[in-house]
Parts: sequence; C-alpha cells; structure tokens
Amino acid sequence: MSYCVNCGVELDASARKCVLCGTAVYNPNKTESEQAEAIHPFSDRIHLPEELSPYGRKKLILAIVTTVMTIPNLVCILLNLTVFKGTPWSLGVLSGSLFLWSAFVLPFATKKPHPYILWAADSALACLNSLTFVWLYSDMSLFLGCLLPMIASCSVCVLAYMLWYRKKRHIILKIAFVFLALSLALLLSGIILNASGVFAYGTEIGIICFVSLLAVACFFFYAYSSKTIRRWASERFFL
Repeated sequence: MSYCVNCGVELDASARKCVLCGTAVYNPNKTESEQAEAIHPFSDRIHLPEELSPYGRKKLILAIVTTVMTIPNLVCILLNLTVFKGTPWSLGVLSGSLFLWSAFVLPFATKKPHPYILWAADSALACLNSLTFVWLYSDMSLFLGCLLPMIASCSVCVLAYMLWYRKKRHIILKIAFVFLALSLALLLSGIILNASGVFAYGTEIGIICFVSLLAVACFFFYAYSSKTIRRWASERFFL
C-alpha cells in the first residue's frame, strides 16, 4: 500500500495519480522508466483520424468538387447524345471542365503539391481546351495563330514567376510581382490578338491593361521599399 506524497491519502497499488488532489503517484521501488510510464501513461503526441487531418480535409474537398463538376458534364454528354445531336459540343464542355479541375482542384489531390507538374498540366489542358473548340468550328488557323501563342506567353509568365518565387520573399513583394507578371501576360495577349486579326484593338487594350496593372505593381514596390508601410502592414495584418 502507498500514500500520496502531497496530501497523504492512502492509494491503491494500481493508482497512477491521487484520487483526492490529482498528484502523480511516485513509487521509489520502481525504476525510472517504470515511474515515467506511470506518470505519463499516454503519449504526448496527438494522432488525429485521417478524415480530421489537413490531408483528410483536402481529400474531402477533392471528392466533393470533383462530384459537383462531374454531374453537369454527364448531363451535357447525355443531352448531346440524345437531344442536341448536331455537333459534339459536349467535348468542349468536358475539356473546359478538365482545365478548371486541373487549375483549382488538382492541387488538393496530393499532400505536397508539385507546382511545376501542376503548371505543365494546366498548360497542356489549356491547349487541349482551345484545340477542342477550334476543332468543333473547323478553324485550326485560329489555334495556331492566336490561341497557342497566347497560352504559351501566359505560361512563360507564370513559369518565370514560379522560378522567382522559389526563394523566400516578403508578401508585399510577392503581390507586386503577381501584378507585374499579369500585366506582361495581358500585354502579350493583346498584341497576339491584334497580330492574328481576331481583335483589331487588341494592342490598345493590352497597353491599357499593362499600364494600369504596372501602376498597381509600382505601388506595391513602393510599399515594400518603405519601412514605415512594411512595419504598419506587419503590425496591422501580421504580414
């Protein structure tokens, strides 16, 4: 029989803590490892069920969004096969859904997303989506002369940003470069639209977008260079 070292109450031989004051039971006849096990009978590490872990929640989001995106595609395919039988327009809907799934859902599919694989998948599916639509309308020159160069220029801008992003950067600087990359992508897209004859004012619209977004980027560059603004953003928004 043993007693509590704190309040002196008599304890059962199997007790791990005092039933009165909650003090851990200390038995000098036990070894240190046995005593440590008695004081800490449970592991200090918390093991969450898989469905409650961050990856489990990701898989749940993946399943829900994939199901929501699959149902309309199946409806479009059935309508295309039974009611609206003119052209296989459902292929365009399907390829567009695949692109959206790759861009916004695929990052949730793995525990650690691989940005370069996602970038390659998004670029390939964007080409497939554009190619499907021009195939439906029998205008391959539109894909080769306009859509493919636009996708390539936007992909290059995104890849350049990803390569720059590899090192640790301040959040304000990251935002500035997002607007800078977006302004370049829109400028190149406008020039391509004008050069291909798809949109006569493409260059003008591209320049307007470029100058506007460049001004926003310059504002964030200035905010990053100002110690006062960075200190205020850190204290106010924890950036």
